[in-house]
Amino acid sequence: MSKKLEGAMKRRAFLGLLGAAAVVRPKLAFAARDFPTRAALAAALAGGLVPEVGQTYTAGGFRYAGASGAAALPDLPGLLPDGDVYPQHFGALADLAYTLRNDLPLDASSAERRRGFVRTGGTNDRAAFEAADAHAFARRVPLMLDGDYFIDGEIRPKARWIAKQRFASTLWCRHSWNGVANQYIESGMVLLEPGSGLIGIRFIDQWAATSVKPNKGRGMGCFGTAVRVGEFGTVAEQPLRKNIDLDVLFCRAARLAGEQPSQANLMVTYMGHVEDCRVDVGVFGATNVGTNILLLCHFGFKYDPRADGFDDRNNPSKTDARMLETYHPSNFDITFLSELDNADGWGLLRPYDLASTGAMRVGPVRTRGLPTGGAVSCGDYCDMLTVERQKGTIGKGIRLGFIHATGCRLSNRNDEARFGGFYVKGIGTVSGSGFVYDGTDMKLRSQLEWDIKCEGMHLEMEADAAEGKSYPPMKPSAVRGVWLNGCLGSIDLGKISTFGATRAVEVEYSNCDLVYDYVAGDGVLMYEFSKGGRILGSSTMRRGDDAEDGSQASARKTAVTVIGRTLATKTTQDIQAGATVIPIKAFDAGPEGRADDVYVGDPISIGDETVIARALIQNGVSYLVTTPLAAPVRSGTPVIVDQRARLERFVGTFDSAGEGMVLVNADVLDADLSRVKWEGRYAATLKRDSYLQLVEGPPAPLSLSAASGKVIAVDRTSRVDEPGAR
Repeated sequence: MSKKLEGAMKRRAFLGLLGAAAVVRPKLAFAARDFPTRAALAAALAGGLVPEVGQTYTAGGFRYAGASGAAALPDLPGLLPDGDVYPQHFGALADLAYTLRNDLPLDASSAERRRGFVRTGGTNDRAAFEAADAHAFARRVPLMLDGDYFIDGEIRPKARWIAKQRFASTLWCRHSWNGVANQYIESGMVLLEPGSGLIGIRFIDQWAATSVKPNKGRGMGCFGTAVRVGEFGTVAEQPLRKNIDLDVLFCRAARLAGEQPSQANLMVTYMGHVEDCRVDVGVFGATNVGTNILLLCHFGFKYDPRADGFDDRNNPSKTDARMLETYHPSNFDITFLSELDNADGWGLLRPYDLASTGAMRVGPVRTRGLPTGGAVSCGDYCDMLTVERQKGTIGKGIRLGFIHATGCRLSNRNDEARFGGFYVKGIGTVSGSGFVYDGTDMKLRSQLEWDIKCEGMHLEMEADAAEGKSYPPMKPSAVRGVWLNGCLGSIDLGKISTFGATRAVEVEYSNCDLVYDYVAGDGVLMYEFSKGGRILGSSTMRRGDDAEDGSQASARKTAVTVIGRTLATKTTQDIQAGATVIPIKAFDAGPEGRADDVYVGDPISIGDETVIARALIQNGVSYLVTTPLAAPVRSGTPVIVDQRARLERFVGTFDSAGEGMVLVNADVLDADLSRVKWEGRYAATLKRDSYLQLVEGPPAPLSLSAASGKVIAVDRTSRVDEPGAR
């Protein structure tokens, strides 16, 4: 046999052996690649299927890829999610089921029936979400949602969660607190990782507390909050967290006694060192569970761990620990995706509260039946403990879209009687006994300087709409449209109209560049113990609605009141020369007001010299910072606090059922009354050392009672300069 023929025969024999081997030992990698369910794929792997590296498999409509040594899916060895990552890859069943019921009682004794979502099914997908989130975060890709899911217990995502179709996927998060000390006060979801977030998702929050809700920690974003971003009190310095965005519609789960309890608190809280976020929030559905605030942006802080009794996981309180520095949400773009209507059972107090923040851009908001259309406040210590990188930014760059609030149902619930349809507070709420921290020279100050601009607001009040029979009825004087209290800096409120308010706009204890354009409505414009304001009336105020001194003591109505006062008191203890920090208790309460009502900018005459109030510390009720005293002061020395009001400019068109403008211990430096109409005795009345500079005089009156012939009444201590006089 030739060598050539022998070689050919060997090759044929070898190929034959290969063919026989292929028949005898088939590769399982070439078995089925499409499975009806994930469970079917897991069963095939358990039965010997060996995934081929790089090969794609599908199960229940989701794709997987073979990967050598892959163990991220314990029951699917050798496989990884292919393409986008979904919770279903990790075993989520996405079988949440819920229904809208219309027969839910508010409580056991109530015959009233309300609507709300009740969960009727849903496997707890918590473990699948935690595994899927960890995998997505490790790959630096988002976690995609496609379906409706139920999660039991607080969860802390690191990846960004995005719905495949905007608002086509729902998360139902159930979380609770059992009242045991030192157990974590849960939120449904806590976001701490920069770049995390929830995008295009409907969120149903069910918070079930099995014990009485404690007073401490209310509203701090840790107690029964649907989504919390950032931290409140921490022992270590808080890291800067950025780009934690939300695009979410929220609903609170219905309250079912003994079955699915759910309680009210906040829906979203951003707190602490969080910046550069996009927040789009709204509501959907209906609920019989009240919610305090849809969106709260609130400062956080680092505290002294030596303080006894403070645990940020258990009843956080600003009085339990010494703050070392504070952190503030900043540079946000906020959009409200829906009208907020309490007719659906929401029980919202206000759409947003910006508490000690900076550079916040808020879009327009529409509300029905909420007590307020929004609030801006300064937090506890304002900006005096602000972390170095945020100094000079807190309270600055606040830009608010138009507020359209109808049916504002003011009540005494949670002190909402203090607020009004829109509220700006410039005084901190901290309490304590000292003006510096123990062991430091850090002086405390609790009044913030603002830079606020608002596009304007339309507010319709319901004066007699106290929420629930257990709350006392509202006093007429508390039915405010807009209320500014203790404000410094610059505030432009834009065009304002108010209807149904007793006090349309009330400004008190403020010393700032304030301007607003009153367009239409009713209620008195009150400017009390304040300086620096400009009121522009571009249209018609229908009528004033308050007594001239704000006391409701007389039936006579006014359109505009500018009221100042002098506090007469005396010292109750000796004060050393050069002192700049004076305890409030060093002043006796005077007959015309409390000594702790002194505010920044007030001249204070103590004996023969005058000092100026420069700062408030400890909420204005413990200490004043003033210019230095040149000489010592003995106990019993007379003290005069000048809280004269000064309005820089008034240009208005109003049609008053009573007096036009009333000045009491006040100056109006540039007034145009040429378009006013009034039905009382006078277009303007000046009392107690008041001054009015007219640039345009009032027209002839509609009627003159007592045939006095006077248009402006001036007592012997006051004066008016006619147009052209200076």
